Amino acid sequence: MTGCGVGTVTLLATVNGKSSRVLLKDVVHMPSALNCLLSIRKFDDAGGSAQFKSKNVNIFGADGKIVLQGQAHNRIYRLNARAIETPAERANFAHHKRALTWDEWH
Repeated sequence: MTGCGVGTVTLLATVNGKSSRVLLKDVVHMPSALNCLLSIRKFDDAGGSAQFKSKNVNIFGADGKIVLQGQAHNRIYRLNARAIETPAERANFAHHKRALTWDEWH
């Protein structure tokens, strides 16, 4: 499989019952993939780590705090997180049927 783009994804994660945002950089977009996969190696390279125990996973940021948690399900770990969709960039403009005077604009 090959990716068709790289970008940044924001996750809304639940850790110990509290919600927080997690920013993932250099995410490869692979629309044909069956699951969204997280690279533990990328976390390790960024100074983070992961702990697997009793069919649970805790993923730690470089500061040592838990940023993601998940549970084993079949042969993968499902994280307590979901991607937050960000709206596409856009521009707004105003149109008026008649030309406004200088005083109306200011």
